[in-house]
Amino acid sequence: MRKIIDKKILRDAPAVRELLELLEKETSVLDVHGLTGSARPFLTALLFDRLPTPITVICPTAREAASFARDLILFLGEEAVLHYPPLDFLSIDMFALQREEELARLNVLTQLQVDSRKIIVTSLAACMQKVMPEAEFQQYLKILSTGDVLLMEEFPTRLLAGGYQRVSLVENPGEFSLRGNILDIFP
Repeated sequence: MRKIIDKKILRDAPAVRELLELLEKETSVLDVHGLTGSARPFLTALLFDRLPTPITVICPTAREAASFARDLILFLGEEAVLHYPPLDFLSIDMFALQREEELARLNVLTQLQVDSRKIIVTSLAACMQKVMPEAEFQQYLKILSTGDVLLMEEFPTRLLAGGYQRVSLVENPGEFSLRGNILDIFP
């Protein structure tokens, strides 16, 4: 679907040109009305394609944010779109769902440290929940590469402080296991 965005007729539409001109005048917030359904994510994808900056979309509810993110992925692919969910404190299986949401939120924050030119789709509830300060988050962030040397006495402590769970068998994201000199991590 990426080819739809690149068509000259859509890029040069008067309404799109007007929006781009507003953004070039250093307007950092746009409030666009009158679009329904997939027209909203399509316009967002079109603007993202033309602008060199990241875009944050705040939806009224978590369900609308998830739907908006899914639609955007159809236009731009998974690499460009990050869905930042709220933590759910009201569900029946709170701990299982909350761990999944925590990992999704951490994934978004980590990806933004690596490449900030993304579209972040979130809800008002997620925006109102506290987040670790960026400087503190960066202290816990460590990108591992093949051949990196780790201090086995220190690194598991760092993983525990960063929210990982030590288990005997790694099966889920956010878990690690240390057996002798073998460190098994599920990021």
